[in-house]
Amino acid sequence: MIGSGVFVGMLGVAYFADIHHLAYYIVIQIFVGVFESTGWPGVVAVMGNWFGKKNRGLLMGVWNSHTSVGNILGTAVPSLFAKKCDPWGWAFLIPGFVMIFVGCVIFFFLVLDPDDVGLPSPQHHEVREPRPQKNGMSYKKESDLTADTNIRTSGKLSIENDTNENSPLIDKSPDTEKSKGKAVGLLRALTVPGVVEFAVSLFFAKMVAYTFLFWLPYYVAYNRIGGRYIGEQKADLLATLYDIGGIIGGITTGALSDVINARAISCVIMLYCAVPTLFMYRYFGVKSVGASIALIIFCGLFINGPYALITTAVSSDLGTHESLRENQKAKATVTAIIDGMGSLGAAFGPLVTGFVSDYFGWDSAFYVLMGSCFISSLMLSRLVVGEARYFYRKFKTQTKNQVYAPRIASKESTMM
Repeated sequence: MIGSGVFVGMLGVAYFADIHHLAYYIVIQIFVGVFESTGWPGVVAVMGNWFGKKNRGLLMGVWNSHTSVGNILGTAVPSLFAKKCDPWGWAFLIPGFVMIFVGCVIFFFLVLDPDDVGLPSPQHHEVREPRPQKNGMSYKKESDLTADTNIRTSGKLSIENDTNENSPLIDKSPDTEKSKGKAVGLLRALTVPGVVEFAVSLFFAKMVAYTFLFWLPYYVAYNRIGGRYIGEQKADLLATLYDIGGIIGGITTGALSDVINARAISCVIMLYCAVPTLFMYRYFGVKSVGASIALIIFCGLFINGPYALITTAVSSDLGTHESLRENQKAKATVTAIIDGMGSLGAAFGPLVTGFVSDYFGWDSAFYVLMGSCFISSLMLSRLVVGEARYFYRKFKTQTKNQVYAPRIASKESTMM
């Protein structure tokens, strides 16, 4: 944060130092990107330390709303200084000073882990109930009652140590030595099931998200809405509605993933909804200001929803994988891989959109965005199948419970 503040401030210094060399701004922007890119893996790792798997999607969705609030303030505050103050350099210096100050506060007061203040660590994984014991050894019922049960204590069947082909891929863990203090290498982090799929999916999701973030004000200002141009000031105001939709989308997608206990399926649902929403915005958003407002909000909801879930709850889930438990460095590494791939998409998306819109028109640019959403969802197909198999097995187990539970209870009472 301090490094980001220093280099953002140096953009403002260029005004007062009368620097007009393009190379200066390129170099400073590169260093701004280097320092700012280190932030997200760190903050997600800290949040992962404090919040367990239960309700993580909703909690992370609420927390992630700060990114949209930051986008709004990041547009409004510098714009205010640039208009009210003759020296536009203050539009960079003031945010730079704020970043440096907050960075110092964080350094002295942020508690990285509950253990540091004597609090219990959250539960990152589901607790498996042990099989019933008999004479010190585990046993199973007769062949027609082979499903492992805890009838005496819970009255219902438990899923038998979810097999590889039937449990959600995001919950699988290879048998590796747990290392609390060791740093997890890049190649080891890539072997965690789901990391590669979510990273590639985020590339395309963030490609669309950042295209909207950078191009939406221009698109709204220079395309007729209701038969007339609304002007740059109103265009900026309408563009902020995309971030408002993003806040709603992040919370909604996170809550949905908690309710159905399926991160990949939740992302795919939102991405599928984003495709027709983008189509409707291109062809019906120009009809009236009201239609444009509604569709911009829905675009933010469906595009930012999965993007927010992947960069927060999903990254934290994978970073607290059972084989990487209690390893803060693992959380940061996994998050860095996923978000780093997304950052490539964030850089690539606006560039492609500018090229396509100039040479082929905005219709083609929107088709590229719709295709990106579809490809993003397609990258999660294997994980979706894994989650679907898990739910199917769970349904079968519950059905067996209803059929066999009375028989088991009767047999046990006879044996006693």
